[in-house]
Amino acid sequence: MPDVKEIVREMLQRGMSQEEILSALQDIGIENPESVLAEAMKSAKGEEGEETPAEGEAPAEAPAEEPRVVEEREMEQSAAAASATLSAETAAALDAKMDEALALLKSLQELNKKILEANRDILLRLKK
Repeated sequence: MPDVKEIVREMLQRGMSQEEILSALQDIGIENPESVLAEAMKSAKGEEGEETPAEGEAPAEAPAEEPRVVEEREMEQSAAAASATLSAETAAALDAKMDEALALLKSLQELNKKILEANRDILLRLKK
């Protein structure tokens, strides 16, 4: 599986803006997408000189890049599916936690009412 930085470098080479890349990285749940983008940009600048073919070598042919493109599409599709699954799971988990928190708050409110009533009864007894 290709490295995230390598994928970001390819996105940069294809002309995607930094904002689009950051958004995509955040969507798939990458931690600290800004640093990943910065590192990918550094390594892309370092590799620019290395990627030029030597005098005796022929440039890479297009068919060699087809499997790479297919693999990238598959990765994008799996990332989108994972993001959708993660979003659905996250939403369901948040709903469940919110329901639990509301139930706990209502229970706490009822307990506070009972405590206040007990305190009031004690004060009335002491007053007599």
